[in-house]
Amino acid sequence: AESLLSRQEEKPSRRGGGGSGGGGSGAGASAFARDLAKQISSLGSARRWAAALALLAGPLAARADLVCFNVGISACSGPSVWPWAVHLLSMLGSRGMPRPTVVSFGSAIAACARAGQWRWAIHLLSLSDRARLAPSIKSSGAAISACERTGQWAPALALLAGLPARSLRADVARPA
Repeated sequence: AESLLSRQEEKPSRRGGGGSGGGGSGAGASAFARDLAKQISSLGSARRWAAALALLAGPLAARADLVCFNVGISACSGPSVWPWAVHLLSMLGSRGMPRPTVVSFGSAIAACARAGQWRWAIHLLSLSDRARLAPSIKSSGAAISACERTGQWAPALALLAGLPARSLRADVARPA
């Protein structure tokens, strides 16, 4: 984190507004965001959630792009940190932040599902629908699984029954 912080001080803060929610323009900004995403992922894998979240809440946040936030949401998969996944998702789309994608919602739904938060998983699935982002098969499956693991059979069956009406797609990044 210190090396990223020193790189932050060397370059002016820029926030891109493109469709990918870039963290600035130019190769330097992209390299910085890639390094930041790797650091967040590494900290999340080591279950050092506070340190991972600090990178998205501190002075580096202005340089974070959509990938950094998606990685941060995915890093919040522990039973006690799932609310941070929801918080990071809620930050997207506000105050110059990139808009959330199906991957953003899917990562937050998965974090809630792993923590047994079936109500939140279903709520985020419905927010994804309202944002006109067709939930992925993986996201829908995570919400159903959260219901199943907590013995909530009625909501699980309702979600399962609604699958044919949804336009489901895989969580795959495709070139534009």
